[in-house]
Amino acid sequence: LGVSCCFLSIFSGALNMVLAGVLGTSMKLNPLDTTCYMALPAGLVLLLPAMLVSHPMKGWPGFSSMTDWEVLGEVMSRNPAVLTPVLFSGVLAFCYNILQYTLVHKLSAAYAAFAGNFNKAATVALSLALGLEALPAGGYGNMFLLAVLGNIAAFSVYSAMKAQPQK
Repeated sequence: LGVSCCFLSIFSGALNMVLAGVLGTSMKLNPLDTTCYMALPAGLVLLLPAMLVSHPMKGWPGFSSMTDWEVLGEVMSRNPAVLTPVLFSGVLAFCYNILQYTLVHKLSAAYAAFAGNFNKAATVALSLALGLEALPAGGYGNMFLLAVLGNIAAFSVYSAMKAQPQK
């Protein structure tokens, strides 16, 4: 299941970059328009699982299983102000998508994908350095570090090659 989810995630991310590139080049949309046009289908795709898939509610006395929609309703009924950070994170995500689609339109979809992966690798390295996360036990820790360093190195080499003038 985990490997399937990883492949599906990679495929979805690649499809997202391709669609953003197509919207920016052939349809001549700016990054703000691209973000707005991509938000509605993404929200609709996520709405169905949020309303239908139940999760076990450990640590919530009196609740055995709830959907995301039911959790939202319960939070709204108890303390709606708790959702302020959720709304703020939505604004930040919207701004991040505009930045990401600016990279796709100005540079390329491949460069934006590499930048996103570098961002994830740098976040992992920073969380390890600050002690927020720990390496997996055994040889997996070394493999994990090599994967993170390989990701950072690949982005650095790609960026350096992209910056060199073409002959």
